[in-house]
Amino acid sequence: MNPAKRERRVARPSQAFEVPSHEEIAETAYDRFVRRGGSHGHALEDWLEAERELLQARASVESASATDRREPRTARRSLPSRPAAHAQELPN
Repeated sequence: MNPAKRERRVARPSQAFEVPSHEEIAETAYDRFVRRGGSHGHALEDWLEAERELLQARASVESASATDRREPRTARRSLPSRPAAHAQELPN
């Protein structure tokens, strides 16, 4: 199996999400380079920031979907008391 194609996951206590690929990080870092006007000398900063952005985006998507998967909370309410229809008075 090609290691680059293997799915990588980061384990969290309650969740796991896919780690950004090298290509995704490179594209995001390049976008940062272009937005900055193409000035050189910030490659490591761009790479680390791109990786952080992608990880945060995935973590927030995972936490939102985990919230959606939970069962909705319903308010507990007491049933109204009603007289028993079958209750009869006992003779003395």
